[in-house]
Amino acid sequence: MKGWTTKTRICVEYRFAHNFNICLTYIVNICLTYIVNISIYVKHILKLSLDIEVYNYKTTFYKMEYFSDASYDSDEGDDDIIPLYTERELDYMELESLLDSRKPPPVIEYAKDIGVVALRGAVLDLKKWTIEAVVDRMTVHSWNDFWRNSPIDEKALFDGEDWNAIGEFSFTLCLACGFDNPNISHVQNVMLALLNFGNFKHPK
Repeated sequence: MKGWTTKTRICVEYRFAHNFNICLTYIVNICLTYIVNISIYVKHILKLSLDIEVYNYKTTFYKMEYFSDASYDSDEGDDDIIPLYTERELDYMELESLLDSRKPPPVIEYAKDIGVVALRGAVLDLKKWTIEAVVDRMTVHSWNDFWRNSPIDEKALFDGEDWNAIGEFSFTLCLACGFDNPNISHVQNVMLALLNFGNFKHPK
């Protein structure tokens, strides 16, 4: 810068400094603008991410609400599903259906009027009934002769067909209450329990 006067040099330096400040200010403004835009962009991304999480939560919640409905059918979590009816109520419905489809044998026709609660009680009765406790002496002999396949006295209150009918009806009661293969002892006890509801101990 030989030949420049001090004044000229100062002017040139001033202009250079002024232009540099303008450029620096411009660059700083551009940077600030980018920073603000980036901040806004990041804010939108975070908001969008939050909305997605809320949506996923709500969707999951609604799905769980649907899955908790009684119509949900799955092999998983069956232990948590409350049955619509208890086992006892199902037995009552089966017994009512049985009585609608057929009548008890004529010799114990009263069985249709004692109610499903009593009928179920006869099937589930833990008491071991004896024939002597529910019928008269002649009917005791008739019972014993039937199970021995011996001839039954014609004067007896029940003949072989009567015992067969009572036994078959008692067997169907067991099936209605969930006993798929009741043994003879069980069926006999149900027969005696049903006879206990009648007036066979001291018949008129």
